[in-house]
Amino acid sequence: MENIIYFAVGFKSFDIEKISGTTGIWYEWTERSRKTITRTSFSKRSMEWIVQILREASKTQGNIIRRWKKTKALPEIFCARNYNKFGRYISLINLRGKRKSVLIIPKMTLNSGWVDIPEKLTRFISTHRMKNVTEEYRLTDSNIPYAEMVRSFKWANRDGKDSKVDFTVKNGGVISIKDSLITQNEVLKRSLVGEFNASVVLSEVRRWASSLWKQAHGLNIYEMGNGMFLFEFNSKMTAEQVMEGDWHWLKTPTRLQWWNPLNGTIEKKNGPDTTWVKIVGIPLHLWTHKVFKSIGDHCRGWVETEKTSICNHLKWARHRIRGDGNNIPREIKIENGGLVFTMQI
Repeated sequence: MENIIYFAVGFKSFDIEKISGTTGIWYEWTERSRKTITRTSFSKRSMEWIVQILREASKTQGNIIRRWKKTKALPEIFCARNYNKFGRYISLINLRGKRKSVLIIPKMTLNSGWVDIPEKLTRFISTHRMKNVTEEYRLTDSNIPYAEMVRSFKWANRDGKDSKVDFTVKNGGVISIKDSLITQNEVLKRSLVGEFNASVVLSEVRRWASSLWKQAHGLNIYEMGNGMFLFEFNSKMTAEQVMEGDWHWLKTPTRLQWWNPLNGTIEKKNGPDTTWVKIVGIPLHLWTHKVFKSIGDHCRGWVETEKTSICNHLKWARHRIRGDGNNIPREIKIENGGLVFTMQI
């Protein structure tokens, strides 16, 4: 297969598969030994760094320990040239939060180092090049003046289609927007949503993120309510690398997910079958069961009228009506004897 290579070292075998994703090209490593299988993935830049380290490690002779560290971008990668009673080996540690993958590459033969492996990896990376994916760090449009761009709202679509979006008000007051969800702007496409305890504040989340994602430059964080926070990354590749890690808030796993239209919305739950309403300002001569029932029926259906304790006041009357009370009017008008009485609910 053109997008996969194999090599064996000692009692271990390795296969590397080239995968083209939405954020570019990834290389998935699989290490197989007698009892274990280890899998991890690296970006193209990380692979080029690993090739360089393998070449440097091969130039050193003898049982010399060397260490390298790649921390300029997520994920963090640690490499070490070490030895034990079985011989020399290279260890690759891929660190994403609490998730750690370790690959061990023994030397190929006596005094040969690992020189054949980087050459094979170089040919694999450079040949059969797939289409490069260009990261757009900020959405730009040559048809939009700079002054208008900086005044525009950040989360709105900027693809020139806003003026064509059709808004329609349906029966019941529902606004229908005839615009596909596919046209969401690029800011939200590279944003993650994290769920925390409801008592967590924005400043705490910012300190937490800055300590864990030091390489995520240009990170913006917004509070969405109910313990949810939006993390806007400067590229989708960085967001994807963060998604692959295991992150913890005060020793509790933190759930991260890609932004979707339901994030931050309030779920409409099934309300009660009945609710109580208070009618204020009922004229004394209209304090009858028939009038109370008519008022309740006007508010989606009368069920009962509360019997106030020994009827010691005439300030208001409470009625049980059907439904959760969301669609009742704020006031009721009753016409009687040529007069119109307005009562507050």
